[in-house]
Amino acid sequence: MSQNCRRPAALWGYLKSPVEASLSLIDFAFETAYLVRHDEFPCFRVRLQAHSAKPTLAKIQRGIAMTQVPGTAVLDTNSRLFDRRRAVRILLAIPVRFGLLAFLPAGTLDWPRGWLFVLVSLTLSGSSLLYLWRKNPDVLAARSRYRLEAKRWDKILLCFYLPTTLAILVVAALDDGRLHWHHVSWRVVALGYTMFVLGMALLTASQAANRFFESMVRIQTDRDHRVISTGPYRYVRHPGYAAGLLIYVGQALALGSFWALIPAGIACSLLILRIRWEDATLLEELPGYQQYAHAIRFRLVPGFW
Repeated sequence: MSQNCRRPAALWGYLKSPVEASLSLIDFAFETAYLVRHDEFPCFRVRLQAHSAKPTLAKIQRGIAMTQVPGTAVLDTNSRLFDRRRAVRILLAIPVRFGLLAFLPAGTLDWPRGWLFVLVSLTLSGSSLLYLWRKNPDVLAARSRYRLEAKRWDKILLCFYLPTTLAILVVAALDDGRLHWHHVSWRVVALGYTMFVLGMALLTASQAANRFFESMVRIQTDRDHRVISTGPYRYVRHPGYAAGLLIYVGQALALGSFWALIPAGIACSLLILRIRWEDATLLEELPGYQQYAHAIRFRLVPGFW
């Protein structure tokens, strides 16, 4: 083997250990978050799943995934797990998040566009929660829990994707709230709110139609995962991601910042990458998805892609 051929192999030899260590650290972070959230240990959970045929009341109350008797359907108790206190926590998290990520970088509370966005976000989020609570409470509980069995590539992707979505607020606050890099007219702000409201409406409709709409990519064998072809899923295969594109771009414009379109664009790019990988996973592992993909050809935008 020539010296030039040896160099890539040698370089990978130096990088292999740090890369594997980083991937292990990501796995450990997600597992730790899960354990802290549910107050359980993996060895104890596996022992329970191996020897317990019926879930205990304590499991149901704590929201731990239920075990399954071979040959029987899983009893889904997600609707019991989403209570009023959790809904209140979700709504209270909105002003807290804005306080830390928006008003703190803005350096002032005198930011009218920031307060307007908080008001609109609270109204839309509250309306969405109430609607889903009545139409599909399962999805609210499912999206509020961490999943250790999620795809590893999705855990890695989320480590880059989630910070970019939060950066939209920070950059917009620095731009429109403090440094005033570029003036944005109220017409553009109105366009941003139009996109944001449409995106929230589409996201809510997608969650209402799809009880398997979780926050992480996995095949939900514990919940009898199957293809959904109703609601927005009659037109595109991933309407929730289409809503995300509208929400992120609309959020940047609604906050009055063209500079915030940079993290919004990065978030949208990562979202599109996630669509490709998730679609490939579903085609390979979810029964019936190939036939659905053949019938619904477009993943994100009807007539385009």
